[in-house]
Amino acid sequence: MKIHSVKFNAVMNAILTTSTFIFPLITVPYVSRVLSVEANGEVAFAQYVVQLIMYVTVLGIPTYGVRECAAVRDDSQKLAKLVKELLVILGVATTICYVLYVIAVFTVPQMSGNKALFMIFSINIVLGSLGVEWFYQAIEQYSYITIRNILFKAMSVIGMFIFVRQSNDVIQYAILLVFAVAASNMVNIARLVRILDLTHVKTGKLQIKKHVKPVMVFFIANFARNLYQNSDVVLLGFFTGNYQVGIYQLVTKIKSVLFGGVNSVGNVMMPRLSYYLKGGNKSGYYDLLKKNINFLFFISAGLEAYILLFAEDIVRIVAGEAFLSAANPLRLIGLVVVLACFNVITGVQMLTTMGREKQMALATVVGAVASVVVNVSLDGALGALGAAIAAVCADGVIMILQLYFAFSVVKKVFSLKNFIKIVVSSVVATMLSFALIEFTALNWILSFIVGSMLFGFVYLLCTICSGEESVRYLCKVVLRKLRK
Repeated sequence: MKIHSVKFNAVMNAILTTSTFIFPLITVPYVSRVLSVEANGEVAFAQYVVQLIMYVTVLGIPTYGVRECAAVRDDSQKLAKLVKELLVILGVATTICYVLYVIAVFTVPQMSGNKALFMIFSINIVLGSLGVEWFYQAIEQYSYITIRNILFKAMSVIGMFIFVRQSNDVIQYAILLVFAVAASNMVNIARLVRILDLTHVKTGKLQIKKHVKPVMVFFIANFARNLYQNSDVVLLGFFTGNYQVGIYQLVTKIKSVLFGGVNSVGNVMMPRLSYYLKGGNKSGYYDLLKKNINFLFFISAGLEAYILLFAEDIVRIVAGEAFLSAANPLRLIGLVVVLACFNVITGVQMLTTMGREKQMALATVVGAVASVVVNVSLDGALGALGAAIAAVCADGVIMILQLYFAFSVVKKVFSLKNFIKIVVSSVVATMLSFALIEFTALNWILSFIVGSMLFGFVYLLCTICSGEESVRYLCKVVLRKLRK
């Protein structure tokens, strides 16, 4: 199997990330207008409950598997043995979790009232667990991952326009959401047996026990992370109702698009960072981290400033006037994207690649506890806004702890001067765009279009003029390509 360069993988992930952005831009406005706020909340509640169960079934293997498979990817025998061992662990965990989930569907009042919806989403518990996405990330098959994802997402989107036409088409919508994930994972499984000889290759006696401890450490970190990222919707469902869940699910969809971009860059870098450390290439490790931290903060800081300005307009365009109360929660979620940027770098790219996942786990557990406490305290009174505040608190706590744990590396790759350049550029772009909005008589559509163009132009111009490192590097790459 050909291993492409980091630049090629980054391009593939950029395409995948773009598709992750584009497809919701197509489906969310459509579904939000066809289905009611309550119906959207009903689907989101079931979907997020299943997602929490899925995070339990996969344990810590999505992260652990990437790191370990990347280290032995050049030895097909060791790789096959490792994959078989991890699949055994996944099979046992999936069986236990699925049985407990079915029992809950028939006994918990908030779930038993809509058994059909919960059972449809349960398909993803099995296929999501055994879909081995971590294997393809470890061997850096990002072109395959990108093409496969885009294909099935496109099929799902087309299906939504065909089958989701009325306000009561909730089941059809759920089936199409499941299809996009389940079909991808089925292809993953079929392709795995062609790449690796899991049946005939001599792997010796499987050593399951040696994986249990590190897998559980990653599980604690991953589950805690996903608990604070997804429990807000579930807790809203228990403490409020489908309307507040419907409002907040719009925010979470926008957040997932934005966070997906940050997280995809983190995932594509992790195998190469692990490879550099294993090979003793510390200069390459630090150089890649420095470029990455500058680029991610440049993107996330710009997004936060933009969302702060245009939250109402974004909600109007994406979902319509019925969802306008999602604007203030969305502003807070913009801040979460910035915090998540640092958390991906310090947690996934630094602590995990250095084998210090216990520290990442500790930070994530504390953040998850903070999320649950704030959600329980505020959701009943503030609804969706309370859930957004909880998200900010959780990511803020995790950022502080992970910066402390990874400080020895952070101080070598973090540039305060470059950080200030980005902050100043975003402030200038925000102030000029705000002035345009406030002191012109444009309607909201023209104000949004012109203001967005001005914001993007000023932000980019300021970063270029100030010599911000990631933009300067991108400009050099572009100029080099143009000269060829």
